This record gives sequence, structure tokens and C-alpha cells, in this order.
Amino acid sequence: MRQRSRRYRRVVVGVVWSTLMCGATVHVAAAPEHQAEAARLYQQGYDLVLNELWEAAGDILREVSRRFPDSDWADDSRFWTCHADARVQNDARQAFACFEAFTGQFPGSSYIDDAQVRMIELGQTLAREGNLEYAERWREYAARWREDAERWSSLRQGEEDVALIALKALADIGDEESLQALLSLYDTDLSEAMRSRLVRLLEDFDSPEARARLIDIARRDPSLRVRTSAIRTLGELEWDDELSAFMRELALTGETPEVRRQAVRAFGEHRDEQWIPFLVEVASTTDDGSLGRAALGSIEDIGGPQVGSAAETVYRDAAAPAVRRRALGLMADQGGDAMLTQLEQIALAAEDASFRRAALRAIGEVSSEAAFGVLSRLATDSSDASTRASAVRALEDADANLAVPLLVQVLSQDADAAVRRRAARTLGDMESDQAVEALKNAAMNDSDAGVQRAAVNALGDIGTSAAREALIELLNRD
Repeated sequence: MRQRSRRYRRVVVGVVWSTLMCGATVHVAAAPEHQAEAARLYQQGYDLVLNELWEAAGDILREVSRRFPDSDWADDSRFWTCHADARVQNDARQAFACFEAFTGQFPGSSYIDDAQVRMIELGQTLAREGNLEYAERWREYAARWREDAERWSSLRQGEEDVALIALKALADIGDEESLQALLSLYDTDLSEAMRSRLVRLLEDFDSPEARARLIDIARRDPSLRVRTSAIRTLGELEWDDELSAFMRELALTGETPEVRRQAVRAFGEHRDEQWIPFLVEVASTTDDGSLGRAALGSIEDIGGPQVGSAAETVYRDAAAPAVRRRALGLMADQGGDAMLTQLEQIALAAEDASFRRAALRAIGEVSSEAAFGVLSRLATDSSDASTRASAVRALEDADANLAVPLLVQVLSQDADAAVRRRAARTLGDMESDQAVEALKNAAMNDSDAGVQRAAVNALGDIGTSAAREALIELLNRD
């Protein structure tokens, strides 16, 4: 039977039908007269399929099967007849039987994988309606794969897709027999990719046996990818004392940084405030910046009134500078105005300039009148030019009606050229006509060429008619 590129691929349940059909094509090869007539009729029926005229399509495609049972188009027409009839009749049992007969009649067809996917979808619908004999068929299907373990190492892409969809259907049933089928299959000679995907299916079985097996996989599987998949799955289950202790163990002593990070992220997925002190401990004691940031991310995911003070503790105690900077952002995000005093003190007094800049960015992210007041003071009154420049930059998300007059003042009065350049850039970012006159004056009159260039660029960024007129005036200046 002629091999051709597959025109219909539903490898994931729920793919939008119309999207798939838009990419469908038909290839007609040279053939004897009866092949040409079969191809002509098939094309006619297939065009009706593309236009979702299901009843008419089924009639013509059945004629292809009746008149040309040995043509190259026999399997194509039979497959699409089953599909069209399913749309017309809306009878899952009958559609299942049609696709099942197709797989028996055309075992070498390029549509076998697609037909099996449709059988799984239809059978899953029937099983959910109480027809559990269809669930038993999936168990038999999984058993065949389990007994023929060598086949897993040589799967075609389509076979692997169908097998995984069948296994997902088993997981959706969620009973003890289905669990045993999946666990037994895991013990065969599966590839790393298949083990990882199979582990994720165990999420549907929140039972002591499933948790115990996932813990064992997270500890012992030779693949880091599979172990981290098991950890992610465990994070989505209900935690008992054993699982809680295991996740703590992994977060603190996991054999690789990725295992520890994945365990820490699982605490965020669990969203229980009781874990915030533990995550503070992880973030404060690790010298791995990525692990500490992951702990802060989980604290943020958990949320609640403890988050601001937890982030403040991490900033004070953490060893890793990257973790401390991330903590400043979390203080602002979660603490809001309540954290402004602490952040202002850090912006003024921190020995490390990167912490001062991070604190100022965090204040800018608060986006309140109180935060604007803090940045205004620091932008105009600080004796340190770099602090003033960072405060000016942090104003870029402030209300333009409040910020533009302040930035214009800095642009025209600050003694430090770097601060004035930063004020010009921030005014450009705000894209307000209120800044045009001040930027034009700076471009014409500032004593620093860098400030002049920044002012011209800012006018270009604003891009309004007033800004364009100012640029034209600058160009025409004697």
C-alpha cells in the first residue's frame, strides 16, 4: 500500500479540527484508469470533508470503497468515511466500531495511528458514560505494550503518540487496575523520554502506592530528567508527613542543583504558608544564587501577609548577593508602602552600590504616591550622584503628571552631567509633550555634549508633532 505524508495527525486529544484541516493536501500519483477514477472521486469526497459537508462526503467516499476496493485510495476513503459518519450520526459506539474495523482491514495504512487515537477518544467518552468495557480495552492495549517491551525502543513517532494517549486515557480512569498497568509498564525497558512522560501521568493517582513509587523514582531513576519530572508530579499531590519530609530532604541535600531547585519550586506549587520559614532558611543559607531565587519565587507563589517580612529577613541574612537583590524586589512587590522606610534606608546606606540601585528599582515598582515622594527626595536631595541618577531612572513608571515636572527640574538644575543625561532619557521614556520644551532647551544649551545628545534622542522617542517641531527647530538652528 502506497506510503504518503499523513494528512491528518491528532496526536493530542483536543487539537482544533479546523486548524488541522487547513493543512491537508492530496497527492494524486500516476495510475491506471481505475486508479485515476478512484482518485477523482476521492478528491471530490475529500473536498467535502474539508468543507465539513459530512453527509455528502460520506456518500461519495463510500462509493470509492464500493467501486474501487483495491485502489490506492481505499484506506483513505474508508478512514474519512468513518470520520464523516461519526460527525453525522453522533454515535460513539458506532464510530468506535467503524474505526476498529478500519484498523483490522487496513493494518498497513498510514492512517492507523490516527484511527487508534480516534478509538481512544471515543472509548474514553464511552467509559465515562459507564461503558467500562472500553476502559478494559485500554488495559489490554497497555498490557500488549508491556509484554513487548523491546518495541518501546523502536517506536515510530505516531506509535509513541498513540501509546501515550492510550496511557493518558488509563490515567484518566484512575482506578487501581489502571494504576497497576502504568506502574508495570514503567518497569519495562522504557526510554528516558517515555519514563518522564509516564511519570507525569501518575499525577492522576493520588494514592499511597503512587506517591511511594514517585518518591522512589525521584530518588533512584538514573535520569535527571525523569527524577525532576517525578518531583514536579509529587509537588502537585496532597502532601502527608512522609512526602513533606522527603521534599525538605531534596531541597536541602538533593544530589544536583537542579533537583534542589525543583524541590524548592514544589513548595510554591503546594501554596501552604507553613513552608515560608523553611523557604526563608533555604534562601538565607545557600550560596547558590539560583536556588535562593527559586526559594523566593516559591515564597511569592505562596503569598500572604508573611511575604514582605520574609523577604526582608532574606535580604538581611542571605549570603548570595543575587538572592539579596531579588529579596528587595519581593519586599516591594508584597510589602508595598509598608516597606518603603526599609527600602529607603537601604538605598541611602547600603555599602554595595548594586543593592542601592536594586532598592531604588524596588521603590519605583511600588507605584504609589508615597513611593513617588521617596524617589523625589532621593532624586533631588541625595548627596550621591549615582543615587540621584538611579532614583531618576526608577521614576520612569511614575505618573507623568507628577514625574515630568520633577524630571525637568533635575534636567535643568542638577550639577552632575550623568544625572542630567539620565533625566533626559527618562523623559523620553515617558513620551509626554510636557517635556518637549525642557528637552529642546537642554539640546540647545546644556554644557555637556552627552546631555545634548540624550535630549535629542528623547525628543525622537516622544515622537509627537510637538517633538518633531522641536527637532526641526534644532536642525534649522544657526
